[in-house]
Amino acid sequence: MNCYLDVTIEVELNSAPEKIAGIINEQYVYIMVGDSMILSEADDTHLTVFNPDEELLEIIRTLASAEGLFVQQP
Repeated sequence: MNCYLDVTIEVELNSAPEKIAGIINEQYVYIMVGDSMILSEADDTHLTVFNPDEELLEIIRTLASAEGLFVQQP
């Protein structure tokens, strides 16, 4: 996703994808994208997205679909 938008993880802007992958496999990660937050938990198979704008939601839908996944909204 950081190819499309500025992403902040652990107060580091646009972390390297390898670093993000390593962190996500070990602990809770709060990913800030503008005014939105994405929560990833190491032992879960889903991400929780808080306050997404339309641009972020469309990028997430596209990436999820490319991996055979989906976006569920309440």
